[in-house]
Parts: sequence; structure tokens; C-alpha cells
Amino acid sequence: MSLARTNISRQAAAIANLYDVVETNEYKTIVRIVSSVATDGHKQHNYNSRILMAGVGKNANIASKIAETMASLGIPAMPLNVSHMGHGDFGYVGYEDVVIHISRSGTTREMLFAMEHLAAIRPGVTQILIHCKPTKPKNEFVDIELCIGGVQEGDEHGLAPTTSTTALLCILDCISVEASHAAGFQRIDFLQYHPDGALGAMLKTEQAEVKSKEQTEPGREFN
Repeated sequence: MSLARTNISRQAAAIANLYDVVETNEYKTIVRIVSSVATDGHKQHNYNSRILMAGVGKNANIASKIAETMASLGIPAMPLNVSHMGHGDFGYVGYEDVVIHISRSGTTREMLFAMEHLAAIRPGVTQILIHCKPTKPKNEFVDIELCIGGVQEGDEHGLAPTTSTTALLCILDCISVEASHAAGFQRIDFLQYHPDGALGAMLKTEQAEVKSKEQTEPGREFN
């Protein structure tokens, strides 16, 4: 098998394993927590709590992507680069925020420090850890841990974040779409946060068509 096919096979296996992960109590608990933040933000216009996505290295990029996805789906969210937190970025974290840490090993030095420090300065913050290491001891500073299963990275040495980042991205996308759905986020709501680009143009056209149809319905009176 070629290295490319091996890479695809490993990543596909990690994704397939998530079918079981989304049935676990840990996953469902995380969805409930994120859904609560999403519902408050969408229906009650309350941004007292946000979802802060925290990662180190390549996973900092995954954290940014997921925070942007959540924001576009009506979930108040922002990314945190854990490497910067010890240099002032702990100040981004509110007293009732939810911090989701993502890491292949779940034992990255900078992340462990961030978890402990947050527990000391923001005891009301809910901390969640999502990782890929089944043998890892439980972290005493997080409220919920979700292991999405061991993974084999896709390069020939099994080192570069490839399979792990794909699997983490997918499980976080699952959480995002479930929480947005639970909050009652509608198709046209997307336009509030994404008015530009091809998606924005498409939704503006749909919105105009709906308004035009409403105005031409028989028996409807307008001032």
C-alpha cells in the first residue's frame, strides 16, 4: 500500500471510531454544556459564558477553526493559543466560560500548566479535555475528559499531527453542529454572522424570495 493510501486508511479508521465516541456519556455531557452556552447566547442574548477553544502547536490551528465554526453557528466562542496564555492571555478567560482543551496526548506541558493555573484563578470555569491517549491518567484540574481513541499518525514515522488533528476536528465539528441545533439556530440565522461571500449572497437571495412570497400571498394586508 502506498504511503498516501496508508495515510487515508489511518485517518478513515480514526473517523470511523467516532461513531462509538459520540454515544459515550462524556461526549453527551460535553454537548449539553456547549448547548447550554449556545442557547443562552442565541435565545437570551447572554454572552456571560463563552466557549474558549484551547490548543498548542498544530492543535491551536484546529482550535481556531472550531471557534470560528461555532461563532458562525451562533455559539459565542473564541480561540486560545495555550503557548501565549502564560504571557497575559489568561486575562481573556471570563469567570463562567467553558474552556475546551484539545491535545493528542492530553499531557502537553503548556496545557497542563494552563489547566492548573485556570483552576486557581478562575475556579468557576468549566474545563474540558479532549485527547487521543486511552492510557493517560485522569487530570485533576479538568471537569470532563473525553478520549476519542488511540490514533496512528499518517506519516511514515507516525509522528506528524495528521490523523489526530483530523479526528479532533471531526469530533469538535460534531459538538458544534449538535449544540447549534439544540439552541434552535435556523438556516437564515447564519446570515447574521456570515453576510459576505457566496454563502452570504445565497442566503440574502433566499431571504428576499421569502419576503417577496409573503407580500404576494392572497389575503395578506400591508400598511
